[in-house]
Amino acid sequence: AVTIPDGSITSAFLELFGRPARDTGMADERDNRFTAQQALHLLNSNHLRSKLSGDGLKRLSKTTLNSSRLAEQLYLTILSRFPSEQELIQADALCRQPPGMKELAWALINSDEFLFQH
Repeated sequence: AVTIPDGSITSAFLELFGRPARDTGMADERDNRFTAQQALHLLNSNHLRSKLSGDGLKRLSKTTLNSSRLAEQLYLTILSRFPSEQELIQADALCRQPPGMKELAWALINSDEFLFQH
């Protein structure tokens, strides 16, 4: 949302997630409450489904990285941090197959951490 130079550009996604009107430029202008509509969008939207089926995950799955490194890359990309030891154990098992990578990405995007910190 920050990189959109013109505030008049509409985005249903940004509106759903509390995009402010940009009247004052103050942080408290934004609505940070989590709603059921947001949860349903993250769980069921074609928008996110198409993003997860895009080039990023496909390109990552074709690299020569081992499953632990793939898991770390997903955590860094989605949550901007490395996984804990316990998270890495679980993520490593998922990242051994491309469908598991997609599952992990979906789970990370639907985590409270992603919703409230990103």
